[in-house]
Amino acid sequence: MKQNKVQKILTKIEADKELLQKLVIGTNDEKTITVGCGILQELATLYPLFKEQSSDQTIIKENFLGIYLHLLKVPTLLESELFERMSTSQGIKPFAADLKVLHYQCAALAQRQNQQLLLGYHLRKVVQMDPSAQSCQDLSQYYMDNNELTSALLALKHYTGPFVPQVFYQKLYCLNKMCDFKAIENEIPKLKELLDEGNSDCIVLFLKWIGLDNATVFKVTKNYQRSREGRQDFVFKGTRDHHKPVRLGYIGSNFTMHAQSIQFGNSFFKKHNKNFELYVYSLRPGANTAEEDLVKAQVDHYEDCKYLSDEEVVQKIRADQIDIIVNCNGHADDRRPYEILCRRVAPIQIDYLGYPGTSGSTYIDYYIGDPVSTPPDSLARYFTEKLILLPHTYQITEHSETYPDLPLEKLSSSLSSDFIYDLIVKRGDSFRQQVLEFIRKHIIDEVRYLYMDLHKGEAPLTSFEHQVQWLEVQKNNKKIPQLYLDKFARCITLFNQLLRVLDGNTDALKAIYKTYVSKIVPPESFVKGRFVFGSLNHHVKLSRKDIECWNQILKQVKNSVLILFLMFSHEPQANVLQYFDLAVQDRIYFVGAAPKWLHLQRLRAIDCVLDSFYYGAHTTAGDAIWAQVPLVTCSGSAMESRVCSSMLYAAGLPELVSKDMQGYIECAIKCATDLKFYQQILSRMRQARKSPLFDRDAYIQDLCSGYKMAWERFCEGKEPSHILVK
Repeated sequence: MKQNKVQKILTKIEADKELLQKLVIGTNDEKTITVGCGILQELATLYPLFKEQSSDQTIIKENFLGIYLHLLKVPTLLESELFERMSTSQGIKPFAADLKVLHYQCAALAQRQNQQLLLGYHLRKVVQMDPSAQSCQDLSQYYMDNNELTSALLALKHYTGPFVPQVFYQKLYCLNKMCDFKAIENEIPKLKELLDEGNSDCIVLFLKWIGLDNATVFKVTKNYQRSREGRQDFVFKGTRDHHKPVRLGYIGSNFTMHAQSIQFGNSFFKKHNKNFELYVYSLRPGANTAEEDLVKAQVDHYEDCKYLSDEEVVQKIRADQIDIIVNCNGHADDRRPYEILCRRVAPIQIDYLGYPGTSGSTYIDYYIGDPVSTPPDSLARYFTEKLILLPHTYQITEHSETYPDLPLEKLSSSLSSDFIYDLIVKRGDSFRQQVLEFIRKHIIDEVRYLYMDLHKGEAPLTSFEHQVQWLEVQKNNKKIPQLYLDKFARCITLFNQLLRVLDGNTDALKAIYKTYVSKIVPPESFVKGRFVFGSLNHHVKLSRKDIECWNQILKQVKNSVLILFLMFSHEPQANVLQYFDLAVQDRIYFVGAAPKWLHLQRLRAIDCVLDSFYYGAHTTAGDAIWAQVPLVTCSGSAMESRVCSSMLYAAGLPELVSKDMQGYIECAIKCATDLKFYQQILSRMRQARKSPLFDRDAYIQDLCSGYKMAWERFCEGKEPSHILVK
């Protein structure tokens, strides 16, 4: 009986395989999936009929994986309910381990090709087959990268094994991105307990965002580096001659499309004086960019190291006999430079610009700071390096070089929407794709929000396409509130406008542009006749302390509004709003990201920028000051909370720097209510464009002087020591 059953299934499989070979992917997709899923089910039925680990089972498994891989090449697979049911059935359990590897390989390929929907699909499949700590973290990170924050938390819930610190940290990163301050506060005791135990695999940048004290962050940073101290086999083969040109190398992953490459601008490397021979070691994976080409044109030697191993990079830098190596990453973004520098590749190793704080290592000799951001009398004890103190601010600005034509006069708030719309239209084709991508992400976010909210946050892990299909079915569901159906209808209308734009419809393009403008600047009706406060730091920097202050400011300045920056996601918006008093919630407006040139223009419609406390404005401070917007800040006890202060001092605007919360509140209120004071500040801001903050030539020469002084100490056989550049 069993033999007859097996023979019958084998005959059916062979017939179906012949049919499958005749079907062309891209032409017969629905039939291909139907036939392919049928074969998979037949093989799954056949598998347990043979002895475990027998050659017959091996052959069946190989056939199963081959057919499965064939189906993964079908473009419409993500929309197939049939494949979804088959791939989550109990029948595939014996093949789950192999399928997990297969999906991980497909995920890696999708990531390299920047196919985000496919990447998410394969990571979801891995979690369905094996919800391990690592697979759930990977899926959670994918959702976080795409600002699907509820889904990111939901992905972690699929892990039900023993406590794993990395899963806990991932949860905290997600809560921080969601601005769920209460949930984070509840987890602080557990976080500190882990950190006290010496677990240092968390991102120290996150610890700064949530305002953890200097001593704790310092200890965690040192613990992280302690396990990464490399083999110290460096031998200096150069000459200790302070008259010769110094071989100066910059290493990092931000010489391509990145905020740091924007700060370097068109001339940073070119303006280093002739006392240096410049090398750049780029670690960023991916295709070459215009920014990278710009760096190449400015330096003596550009080394593309993205495909080299750490050891190969070590040997390359040593072979170049670099005298000073400068790490532009720190603990922000990519930490890979530390994996290289821990081996010691130059007699002087320096951290610069990428991260506001110490490396925590024994192998970085100096950190570039300034007397305000890193006052040696109070903050030096939280640095393992000696400080090279630039005379004004360590933060470099590119505005005088890149945006010299930004008008000095303020832009009337009531004119900003039309003005921004006209700017976008003038950019035409060069900016259209960015707008369309912004709107596409907006639609995805809106649909995801409706889907997740109707499922009360416990929705299954699904693709955008499945979410749209599910919502389409709900149109006739009388239990669904009309408000949700109306929002979904607007999303579909917007999506159809996108399609018409791709077909060349100019009316649809105008509608898309107007929608985009409403997402990056408030409407005239919101700002007309009001004093406009704004805080455009990334929302991961927000804290309950910030909102407590802004609450008081808004309540005391009755005729005011507040504009806040949020990336795509409803969760942080809802969470932030609930911490504001009900009386002022309707005076808050959220805006999304805009390219730098457009961001500077919209800043001109804001009357006063409010800095955040724990991790203040850095790049965005330079933007505000160049756009002539008063910027109120409070100097904290950590470097990241003092950078804005150093920039305001460098701009000649110390009146806008407060020492405590009360001073901060009073200064903001004074800007809004004391016209004489406000006009004086505006007048001073016009002069700020000629201040040391925006003098790139002087800044670069000061930086080079710091390098040269460190080199001279080394040539004289002296140990590193604090250096003050005058």
